[in-house]
Amino acid sequence: MLNFEDTLMLSEVFHTPKNTVFTVCKKALIELGFALEVSDFENMTITASSKTSFFSWGEDIQIILESSNTNSTEVKVVSTSKAQLIDWGKNADNEQAIMNKIKELSTHQ
Repeated sequence: MLNFEDTLMLSEVFHTPKNTVFTVCKKALIELGFALEVSDFENMTITASSKTSFFSWGEDIQIILESSNTNSTEVKVVSTSKAQLIDWGKNADNEQAIMNKIKELSTHQ
């Protein structure tokens, strides 16, 4: 599991129950072409990865959901490079694309 304290992340609060947001997050990752690795509803975490490409060895994606009440869920998205020191902005692009897709899919719920 990624250590959020050492990593930049993108965070957004959705005024939706956590079970709905959890489903939307998984769907967003799949639609964006990430491979789901772990989907842990009990701990409200989702782990995925991207494939190796010409420009990257791939990235590890971690989503953590935190619920402060029954109708509000905070989504934290972190993307980290698998085997390179410089990501050339790819991790920030991944985080933004995932969050945008979650927002898009949330409006259709």
